[in-house]
Amino acid sequence: LLGLGGAYVQTTLENLPGIRGLASSFGLNYIPGTWIQSIDVAKGTGGVPTGYESMTGGINVELKKPDESEPLFVNGYVNHWGRGELNVQLAHKFSKKWSMGVLSHGSFLASEIDRNPDGFRDLARYDQINVLNRWKYASERWMAQFGGRYLQENRLGGQIGFKSEALTPALYGFTNQTKRGEGFFKLARLFPAKPFQGFALLGNAVWHDTRSLIGRRVYSGQQRSAYFNSIYQNILGDTRHTYKIGASIQLDEYAESFGNLVLNRTEIVPGVYGEYTYTDPENITLVVGQRLDYHNLFGWQYTPRVHVKKHFKNHTDWRLHVGRGFRVGNPLAENMGLLVSSRQVVLRNPIQPEISWNMGTSLGRDFGKMTVMADVYHTRFQQQQIVDAEHPGHLYLYMSNGPSYATAAQIEAILPYKERWEFKAAYRFFDVKQTMQDRQGNEVFLEKMMVNKHRVLTNIAYALPYNKWKADLTIHWNGSMRLPMIGEAEAGRSPSFFNINAQVTRTFRTWEWYLGGENLTNFRQLNPIVQAREPFGSQFDAGIVWGPIVGRTIYSGFRWKLGS
Repeated sequence: LLGLGGAYVQTTLENLPGIRGLASSFGLNYIPGTWIQSIDVAKGTGGVPTGYESMTGGINVELKKPDESEPLFVNGYVNHWGRGELNVQLAHKFSKKWSMGVLSHGSFLASEIDRNPDGFRDLARYDQINVLNRWKYASERWMAQFGGRYLQENRLGGQIGFKSEALTPALYGFTNQTKRGEGFFKLARLFPAKPFQGFALLGNAVWHDTRSLIGRRVYSGQQRSAYFNSIYQNILGDTRHTYKIGASIQLDEYAESFGNLVLNRTEIVPGVYGEYTYTDPENITLVVGQRLDYHNLFGWQYTPRVHVKKHFKNHTDWRLHVGRGFRVGNPLAENMGLLVSSRQVVLRNPIQPEISWNMGTSLGRDFGKMTVMADVYHTRFQQQQIVDAEHPGHLYLYMSNGPSYATAAQIEAILPYKERWEFKAAYRFFDVKQTMQDRQGNEVFLEKMMVNKHRVLTNIAYALPYNKWKADLTIHWNGSMRLPMIGEAEAGRSPSFFNINAQVTRTFRTWEWYLGGENLTNFRQLNPIVQAREPFGSQFDAGIVWGPIVGRTIYSGFRWKLGS
């Protein structure tokens, strides 16, 4: 988002810490799509009540609630590579106040796929089980939710025929076993006569254990986290002036190792915050937030953020944002793909926090049925964790205090046509650069590797009356990106390419059937692995992947629900 990786985006699950820490290795793969009720995406640093870690944006995922869901929902999926998925969701209302829901997911890929052929699996075999149970209580004055979640996933990649280090020691392999558990709660005091007033307590606790074999080296990671937040909101005089105040604490214990490199730390971060909002619906909205946190390792951290939205009479909205972000990264977990190589990982200095300022503005206008939006955001780092793959045989991790920034500009247009058609088109430009070190230790200012500078997206959607048939076509054009140095060769650039996806859906009274395809042009990065014939050699590298590997994918599935 805004030209930087997902680690810089604060991803929350119903306003609780979600994809962070060691879970960033596989990101949103841990949240099944059918569980999701809605996704809210905010560019910039977001509001202060959810914390200080947002740097380029925030994604809040709302899951399906038991009191608002159908009693039974089943979704099945299969593609022609042999990947299968089954999602079963249950919801039951015990009374007007009490309800309970279960969200379950199971998926697997058991096929051996090597289209190159280079002797390596193009897709890792895997299986995942993911279950969430939630209870909800709702009355006029109180609302409470609590529950738990468990995830277990196994991945197996590497050379064709690899089973384990013990059974096939001569073959290069990748294995990953992850177990993750979570408990959460939310408690809110409501005031029916004063809907603008409220008090809430919310929190969660997470344990995450993962272990990987990468060639002949072992990665091990353990995370224990707890989070607690209290929020009070009310008005100042009238409902044009509202405020939120609160206190939070984030506890994290990390234990990571890769070969001889060991990264352990314990973070305790209590904080307080306040946010004031002025709202004049026909004119302007102003949000000013500030929070102050004390990090046990890195001291006091002050986080100011300001958001402005101005309404004009000609159907035009203008937004402005400025804010600070602060985070402590986990460079091993966040760059797992670069570890699948013969590179020696070198930590040049101790892990330090990343600090950035984000500034952005956007303009949106309605031209009859068509909506056009344009925005520009700039993220500038005071200090940044650099993951340097520019040196053959090495992966250097170090802090950079030199100039590092990401500028993102986008223009988007949406045009509904005769109620059944909808057209979307967008162009996005990234300028992302960072200060790094060359072979002699001198600072150099380089374009960030593996980031497309230009991207174009178009989408066409069509639906028959009552949505009996729905179809959509999406075309992505991905511009070239700078690649890191490979062996002794100078860094080059990837080619640009198109990615075309399409899907058609037939809707019946209680179920839907869908058929679709991804990467319909069958574009592939033909040789993604460097020195694939010598996997234990000094120049082996499977981390320079910039495009699709398996090519075209055809899939089909169904959705069936039992009404209330």
